[in-house]
Amino acid sequence: MMKKDLPIQIPINKCYQFSAYPLSIITTDDRSWGWVFTNYIQTCIHENFLTAPVPFKFYEFDYSLNPWLKVNRLDRSIFPLLRTSLTDFAINCLSKGVYLYLNLDEYYVPSRSAYQNYHMTHDVLIHGFDTEQKSFSIIGYTNENVFDKSTVSFADFETAYASLDHIENDCHQIYLYEFNKEGAYSFNPALVAEGIEDYLLSRNTARKFAGLAEPERDLVFGMNTYPVLAAYHEHLIKDDEYIDIRLLHLLWEHKNCMALRVKYMAEKGYLRGDLTELQDSFIRIEKESRLTRDTLIKYYYSKNKSFLQSIIQNLEKIRQDESEQLNRLLDAMKIREQLNI
Repeated sequence: MMKKDLPIQIPINKCYQFSAYPLSIITTDDRSWGWVFTNYIQTCIHENFLTAPVPFKFYEFDYSLNPWLKVNRLDRSIFPLLRTSLTDFAINCLSKGVYLYLNLDEYYVPSRSAYQNYHMTHDVLIHGFDTEQKSFSIIGYTNENVFDKSTVSFADFETAYASLDHIENDCHQIYLYEFNKEGAYSFNPALVAEGIEDYLLSRNTARKFAGLAEPERDLVFGMNTYPVLAAYHEHLIKDDEYIDIRLLHLLWEHKNCMALRVKYMAEKGYLRGDLTELQDSFIRIEKESRLTRDTLIKYYYSKNKSFLQSIIQNLEKIRQDESEQLNRLLDAMKIREQLNI
């Protein structure tokens, strides 16, 4: 009998599982925070928010690319060439310290909302196994809408994977993640300042990577995401057939990440001036964003349109406050003179 459970951490940003999984691996090591807090600054939203699968997000050129992660990429069409069962393959990977990231039909995955209710393809991260219990340890959003650990039997795992051949599924990735013990990355305050500048000026950050991939045409960045967020909630006043809490949850995660970043920078000596007041201002923005998200939850249950009006008003207040505080943050950094704001 064998058992293996690779290190896993509930990440600070987990609105979308595909982005959360790499963070849940690398932040088990404190050395990764320099990279984390250098990134996750810019946001982007699709103007066509009603049809985009991921309407509002942190801008990431590649969610799996960072110096603390080794990545091997396979495709469902390639896997049969390995001439092994998926269960044996997963066990062998995990035994060597390699996490498995792929999609399953959650109709067959316990502790998921879709379990035995409806067929739905969704991504999962496999981080452990137990041959005595004949089960894998996975992490992701449970049927209680909590990002947490759970298990799936070997048999259900195989069935859930095979079922993807019979339902609509556009996600064919089989990624192998391994923590890079030899990774190296120091916190980069100049890059943070550039990221804040891009966010404040709503620059199209995707253009920096245009040599690698053509930028999506309907993306709006940074501060200019606020009017689009407001437009979505104005749409809900007229038609609330689909209430997507992910937009305001991502907004909160962005403010929470920024507050933690400011705390990190203050503790590491990257800021000057009245740091207590500066940190408090970002905590205030985080709290306002959380209350705004929670207001949408209240609307979900009450259908009181006044909650939507309140959200729209709060978005403008947060936008103004954030703009002011981010400029104060740049003033507190030691490289303000290098910027164009």
